[in-house]
Amino acid sequence: MALRAGADLLLGPRELPMAFNAVVRAVRDGDLREGRIDESAERILRLKERLGLLDESFVKVHAAEPSLGTDEHGDVAAAVGRSSVTVLSDRDGWLPLRKGWDVFLTGPRPEGAGSIAGNLREAGHEVTAAWTGTRPNRKQIRRAERAAERHDVTILVTSHLGPNRTQRDLARRLSATGRRIVVVFGSSPYDVTWLLEAPAQVATYSTSPVSMRGLARVLTGEIPAMGQLPVRIPGPGGGTLYAFGHGRTPGR
Repeated sequence: MALRAGADLLLGPRELPMAFNAVVRAVRDGDLREGRIDESAERILRLKERLGLLDESFVKVHAAEPSLGTDEHGDVAAAVGRSSVTVLSDRDGWLPLRKGWDVFLTGPRPEGAGSIAGNLREAGHEVTAAWTGTRPNRKQIRRAERAAERHDVTILVTSHLGPNRTQRDLARRLSATGRRIVVVFGSSPYDVTWLLEAPAQVATYSTSPVSMRGLARVLTGEIPAMGQLPVRIPGPGGGTLYAFGHGRTPGR
């Protein structure tokens, strides 16, 4: 569909074999012209030529290493992690977290799991984590429910809710406990349309350590939430759920 609409490049599809085979099948079935693929390839190559990327296309790995992962790069990454955290809603005023609240972390284990747990502990919170993976089973869901009932607040980090029914079941069962649940959309802000009932919703766009560190600092009130939506989130029945640029500061 993207190629038929005029896109030249499919950037990082989640399921590469599926995307590749879909394009091949579309060409074989006559839904997509093979010449259309050639036109895209030519445009991409001409752009690379114009930018000088074809003159010396191979990276000298040893020469690149001293320029990567520098303190300056780390500072930029940390700044992005801090400033991108977007509070979509906080209907019951749970954010920032109250001092002394026991925190339960669950959902698919984020890349920055240690960062969020460590920063919450540094802020004085007792933290328990029981990560479930992207497709939790019934036993994991029930265990998470019981843990949520014992803690003051549960932070649920999600990952691509659309194709993951059991992950959605986990979120809804946690919401049904009546306890404080903060849902963090770590992969895509569009996941919010699957969990409209969650009163506290936060988008981080990434689960990297810098993003999870920024999230923890926002949740504890150490820094304000500065993120704003870079997209419009459509409502499930049409219209707009959250507008482009939406974002709010906890406690306001």
